[in-house]
Amino acid sequence: MDTPIKTSCTPTRIHHTFLWFFLLLAVWSTAVHSQQITASMEPGFYSGPEILIFTSSEPDAQIFYSLDGSAPSEESTPYQGPIELSERTGVPNTISEIPTNPLDPGHPYRENWLPPAGEVFKIYAIRAVGIMPDGTKGEEWKGSFIIDPLAANRYTMPVFSIITEPDNFFGYEEGIYVPGILNGNYFQRGREWEREVHLEFFEEGGQRVLAQDAGARIHGGTSRNRPRKSLRLYARSDYGNSWFDYRFFSDKDVDRHKRFLLRNSGNDWSESVFRDAFIQSLVKENTDLDIQYSRPSIVFINGEYWGIHNIRDRFDGRYLQSHYDMDPDRIVIMTGNRSHDHGSTEGIADYSQLFNYALQQDLAQEDHYKVVSERMDIDNFIDYQIIQIYCRNNDWPGNNIAYWKYMDGDLSQPKESRKDGRWRWMVYDLDFGFGLDFDYVYNFGAPHGGNDASHNTLSFALEPDGPNWPNPPWSTALFRNLMESPVFKAHFANRFADHLNTTFSPLRVVDQLNKFEKLYEAEIEEHIHRWREPSYEHWGDNIETMRVFGLLRAPLVFSHLDNTLNLEGTEVVELNVNNPQGGTIQVNSVVLSTQHKGVYEPVFPWEGKYFKGVPIQLVALPEVGYEFSHWEGDHYSQEDTLRFSPGEIGSVTAHFVRGSEFVGDSMNPPAHHLLQSDYLFEYWDPYEPEGHFPPNMVFQQSDTDDPALFTEMTHPYHIPYTDADNNEYHANDQDKIG
Repeated sequence: MDTPIKTSCTPTRIHHTFLWFFLLLAVWSTAVHSQQITASMEPGFYSGPEILIFTSSEPDAQIFYSLDGSAPSEESTPYQGPIELSERTGVPNTISEIPTNPLDPGHPYRENWLPPAGEVFKIYAIRAVGIMPDGTKGEEWKGSFIIDPLAANRYTMPVFSIITEPDNFFGYEEGIYVPGILNGNYFQRGREWEREVHLEFFEEGGQRVLAQDAGARIHGGTSRNRPRKSLRLYARSDYGNSWFDYRFFSDKDVDRHKRFLLRNSGNDWSESVFRDAFIQSLVKENTDLDIQYSRPSIVFINGEYWGIHNIRDRFDGRYLQSHYDMDPDRIVIMTGNRSHDHGSTEGIADYSQLFNYALQQDLAQEDHYKVVSERMDIDNFIDYQIIQIYCRNNDWPGNNIAYWKYMDGDLSQPKESRKDGRWRWMVYDLDFGFGLDFDYVYNFGAPHGGNDASHNTLSFALEPDGPNWPNPPWSTALFRNLMESPVFKAHFANRFADHLNTTFSPLRVVDQLNKFEKLYEAEIEEHIHRWREPSYEHWGDNIETMRVFGLLRAPLVFSHLDNTLNLEGTEVVELNVNNPQGGTIQVNSVVLSTQHKGVYEPVFPWEGKYFKGVPIQLVALPEVGYEFSHWEGDHYSQEDTLRFSPGEIGSVTAHFVRGSEFVGDSMNPPAHHLLQSDYLFEYWDPYEPEGHFPPNMVFQQSDTDDPALFTEMTHPYHIPYTDADNNEYHANDQDKIG
C-alpha cells in the first residue's frame, strides 16, 4: 500500500504564495494594458492617396478603429489590412447637419442655425485600439490626416483637429454643443459640463506641434447660443498633460498655457469674424495692459470642417501664473461690481477699501489722490478706459470688466513686474465696438450718439445715473471720481492724445484692418459655405463699416475729450531733430521711434495734436556717442526736458552733437565714422582672424531664445571657435561661457 503523500503549508507560506500570484497578475495586466498601436504614418497633411498600416505590440490583439470620433470597441470596424487614405470627397455630412440652437429661421439678428450650403471638407479623425482575446484593451491611438492635393497648402491658417465621443458635443443628454435636454445644454457651466477631447494642432506648413488629451467646455455669455460656439480648452494631469506646452503666439514670450480659447468672435460671429481680435491688436505693442492675443485658425471636429476660430488667451489665475510667474492662489481676480472670480478672498475687502476710499475722499487733494495711485496702477487704468472708449464699446462698463491684484506684492517692486500689489485691469470682449450693426448696440448707446464714430463714449463712461445695463452708476463711479483730480485729468487727456496720435491714428488703424481683412479673406468663403453667415457681401460691408469708423474716430474723440472735459481746444505741435542719428524725442509717453506703433519713417518732422491748457512734456534722448545740446525754434533751452502747454510753443527742434567724453564700453563702443577710416564694410566672414574689424564695432547677442528684431541685447557675442582640442570658444572667451 502506497503511503499517501502529505503536504503542509504554513500560513506565512500561503501568504507569500498569494502575494507572488497577485504580483504576477499585476505585471501581466500592466503588460496587456500597455500594449500599443503603431501607425506607419505620422498624422498630418498629405497630397494622397496614402496607405496607413497599424500594428500592435501584442500579436494576439485584434485592432479596431473608428472614423467618427467614437471610442473604438469590438463593435467598431475591425482592422483587416492597410487602409487607403484618399480625399474624402463624397462622404456625407453628419455632425454638420445637427442644429446647434433652436431658433426659428428668419431670426432678426441672424442667429438661427442653418445647415451647410453643401458638402463640407472632411479629414480623417482616427481612433484605434488593440483588444486581446479576453477583452482587455490596450492603449488607444489617435490621430488626424488631412488628404488634399495641396497638402499643407490647403489652408493659410494653422489647423486644430478635435476628436471626441460624438455624444460629448452632440448627445441629447450630455452634449455641450446642442440645445439638448435642457433646451440650452450649452449654457451649462463647471467641471460637470467639461468633456474629454483629443486635441491636435498643426502649424502653418503642416507640422503637428501639439497632440494631447484635454478638456473642452463651451465659453462665453450670450454668444453660447450662436450656432458656432466658442470653446475653452483645459490641460489637466487627469488627461495626461498638465499644460499645453506650446507658444501659440510667436510675438509673445509665453510658451505654455493652462487654458486657451477657440473663440467664435462673440457677438461678431456673423459679421467681421475678427472684430474683438482686431481692436485688441491695435494696443498690443503700445500698452502694458493685459490683452488677449489672437491668431486665426481652422477647426475640425471629428473630421468635419468647423470653420474659422480665433486662438485667444483665457484670463484666469493660470494666465497670471504663466505670464508673471505668480502663485495662482495668491492672486485675486474680481469681476463686475466687486464680485470675486478667482484666488485669494482677501482681495474682496482690499478692492472695496480702495473703491470706497476713492468715492469718499476729495481726490482733488493731491494727498488723497496719491493714496489711490499707490493702490492701483493709474497708467493701466487709463489705458483700459482709453481702449474701451476709443472703440465705442457699450457692452461695458457694467459688463465685461475684470480687475486683479497680486496679494503678496509691495511697492518696492517695479511696476513692470506686476508684483507691486497694485490693482490692474484686463481687456476682453470688445465685440460691440467699431460699429457692430445691431439695433440693441445703438439703443443702449443713447443718449450719447449713434452706433458710429460720432458716439461720445467718454460721456457714456462718465455718466452718473446710467441704467442697470450697460453703464450703471457703480460701473462709472471710480472713473468719475478720479476725474476730480486735476493730475489724473491732465494725465488722462495727454495719454489719450498720445494714443490718438499714434496707436489710433487713422493711417495705422486702416493699415491694421487691411492686414486682418487680407488674412481672413483667404479662408472666409469656405467658412461661409459651412455656416451660411455672414454672406460674402455682408462680410465686406462690415469691414467697410469698421474702416470708416477707423478713419473718422480719432478726430471725433479729440472733440469729445475737449467738450466733455471742458478743455481749451487743441493745437498741433511740430517736433524735429537736427540729426536723426544723434537722438530722438519723447513726448509724454511716446518715444518717437518706429519701434512705437503708429510712428512711421521718416520720423521727423513729427506732428501731434494736444490740448491747450494741458502741459505736455518733451525729453531729448541722445543716442550713444551723442549729447543733447539745446532746443531751438519757438523756444530755446539747454535743459533736456521741456514742459509747456500747446499753443505756447508750436514748433521746436532738439539739437544733438557728438559726445566728447564717451569712451565706450563692451556693449556701446564710441561712435566711429566709417567714411573717415580705411574700413569698408560689405561682407563679414566669421572665420577672419581676430581684430579684422574696427574697434568701434561690437557684435551683440541676447539671453532670449529666438529673439525678435527689437529684443534687448544683453552681452557681446562670442564667435564660435574650434581649436586643436575641439574647444568651441576661443581661450579668451572660456570664462564667458555660461
